[in-house]
Amino acid sequence: MRFSSGITLPALPRKPEEIITWAAGLHKAMHTLISQIMGRLNDMIIEGEDASKPAASGSRRFYFATDTSKMYYDAGAWVVLN
Repeated sequence: MRFSSGITLPALPRKPEEIITWAAGLHKAMHTLISQIMGRLNDMIIEGEDASKPAASGSRRFYFATDTSKMYYDAGAWVVLN
């Protein structure tokens, strides 16, 4: 299986002795995918005090206000989600 990120999961092993090599390749591919996902989430979710949130721009990012525990979504204006 190939993901849009260019990462390919290893094909299933055909012989029992290939399982360890397959598992190592799977672990490496999954680690890379998780790292990419976490990087993208870090770009999408920002946090700080409620009064310090940046101007809304329609960026589709999320902002978590650490002092009020409110979650906002940037839809061109900050929309409170909770």
